[in-house]
Formats: sequence, C-alpha cells, structure tokens
Amino acid sequence: MSVKVKTIFFLVMMLSGFLPPSLAQKNIFPADSSVLAAVRFGENVFLDKRGLFTRIAKTTLEMESGTGSLNEIEVLVWENKNRKKQDAVSWLEREKMDLKKNGWTIVPSARDTSFSKLLKTGKTLVMYMAAGKLEANLYFGKLIAAEPVAVTNPAARPVNKNDTVIVIPAVTDTVHTVKAAKGKGILGNWGDISGPKVNYFDDNTGYMVGSGLSKGDGYEFKEDGTFNRYFLATSSRPDYRIFLYEKGTYNVSGNKLTLTPIDLYYRKWEDDQMVTNEHSVPAVRKYRWSIQPEQYTGKPCLHLQPEGGGTEQHYCSN
Repeated sequence: MSVKVKTIFFLVMMLSGFLPPSLAQKNIFPADSSVLAAVRFGENVFLDKRGLFTRIAKTTLEMESGTGSLNEIEVLVWENKNRKKQDAVSWLEREKMDLKKNGWTIVPSARDTSFSKLLKTGKTLVMYMAAGKLEANLYFGKLIAAEPVAVTNPAARPVNKNDTVIVIPAVTDTVHTVKAAKGKGILGNWGDISGPKVNYFDDNTGYMVGSGLSKGDGYEFKEDGTFNRYFLATSSRPDYRIFLYEKGTYNVSGNKLTLTPIDLYYRKWEDDQMVTNEHSVPAVRKYRWSIQPEQYTGKPCLHLQPEGGGTEQHYCSN
C-alpha cells in the first residue's frame, strides 16, 4: 500500500468513527478481562475509556435500564482482523458462553436481543452486543436500584410488514417541544418528542466522528385520561435508530400517578435496515409526581419518582 493510499485509509477510518485499536491511542488499552463481568478475554480486545464512546455506551444501555440507574460503564471492543462479520458474531457468542460458565444468568430483552440483563447473586448488569465487519462492541453497565427482573422472556406479538399503526416522525436537527398546559396540573406535553442531531468530535484528533447518539423522550397527558409516550434515539457507532411509542390510560390521586399501558410499539433499525418491529403490553407503573421549576430557566418541569425506588425522571415544558 502506497503512502498516499495509507493516508487516505487512515483519514477515512477517523471520519467514520473507527480507528483500529491496534493503532496506539490515548485512553484505549488492551484488555484481558472485564472488571464488571469478571470474564477473561483472548487477543485483540481493547478497553475504550474515551469520554465520547463511554457516553454513547451509557445512553445505549439506558434503553434497558428501566427505572434503575447505571454506573461503572465498560466499553469493550474486539478488533475483527479478518473483516468478516460472522467472525464478530462468533466472538460474541463465545463471550455469552463464558458469562454463563462464570455463573451469570442471561436474560435477553423481549424486544431487542442486542440487549440483555445479567443476573448474579447481589448484582445486575445491563449488556449490549453489536457485531460488525471491523469490530464487535460489548458494553457492560452496573444497574443500581434495579426493578425486579424475572428470568423469563415476556411474549411480544410480532407485527406484519404491512402494519401501519403509527407514522414515525423524521429525525431533525432541532428539538420539538410543546408547552404544558398551565394551571391544569399534569395535562399537556412534557419533554422532547424528537431527538436533536448531535455532531461529536474525537478529543484526541479533533475530527468529527459523525452524528452521535441523541435522544428525545416525552409524555402527552390528555383530558380524556389517556397518555402517549414518545422515545427516539439515534447513534452512529453502532449505527442504529430506535423509535418507541406507548399509549395507555392514567390516573392521578393527589401526588400519585398510575400509568396503565395498553400498547407499546417498538421499532429498531441497524444500518438503515429494520431489525425489530413489534408490539407488547408493559406492566403498570406507579410514580409520585410534582411540577417544579427548572433550576436555571425557571421553566416548569414534570418530576416522576418511581414508587419503590429508582431514578427520578423529569420532563420540562418549552
């Protein structure tokens, strides 16, 4: 390979968000084991401690964290030297076997098997796996104040390709919010109902690594006692887009809010190909709710504290 071709290859890799870990970089280290999962690795595995990719991994894992919170995030990358996606798939399958041998119970997500909960006495992890031609990504996050997890796989009704239950909004460069109805308590729209497009830059090289993960999350509470929830997340590494639409009924009694979902519609795309398209009915959720001003802007925000513990959620009006 000529010097010119090598230079072009190197620049393309940087602009696409991937640099072979074998090229020495700050905050990328060879890894022979996972601290969180306590499993050992063979060759070509690296621990990526760069802030950008740690943030992306954390937000990715939060898709399956429920009402719990995550800390101690691990971003592990296996360099796929043969450039065959099946090799990356095989490596991830071997890691699953090693996790089971090490005493972990693996509970795949009912709606997206890229995600799993790892259960062991006194400890719960959230795991995400993604295979590609250049690398395999393996994320671990320690789950704190987790909701109980049953070691079963809840059934979900598959959706036909011709299903047109909802119209999916386009991803835009701006955040769209709707002002909540003043003086009417919880009524109105709270939070962001579409995710902003965010450009990320590599701290070490200064090069843009693409449009990184962004997300929107919002609720709409109607006067007829029904609610809608919208969730959107996009990421360029791994390349996916998730859209979630939930509808149901709600009941307010003092500062207590009960959400009774009727339907959850979940779609996921990887590399612009739809890989998940399904419906399910989530469990009833209970919160203590309040409306408080945002610290810096003074805008009203809806705060939801899950009953029984968990991370408080808040959704601000525009």
